[in-house]
Amino acid sequence: MAIDLASLASVGQFTGLLQNKKILVIASLGGNYQAGTPDAALNHLEPYLRAIFGFMGITEMSFIYAHSLHKDNEAREEGLAGAREAIQGAIEDW
Repeated sequence: MAIDLASLASVGQFTGLLQNKKILVIASLGGNYQAGTPDAALNHLEPYLRAIFGFMGITEMSFIYAHSLHKDNEAREEGLAGAREAIQGAIEDW
């Protein structure tokens, strides 16, 4: 029987020790798994990390993706440019 760790934390049966912390995840992806794309359902990284870090008590999480790195040059450059812009914004806001 699998235990849903995020549910335990949300109903007060467990309190993670890393509360009031935040995390920034920067990941490179071969495809484009952003919300609204045909492959969005294949993004298993973000839900997995949200569950694991949520269990530890970290609930403020931001994700930046350099996507489409395995596609043509135009798509790759677009993905990298978006990631660079998002990283710069995260630096300014952090």
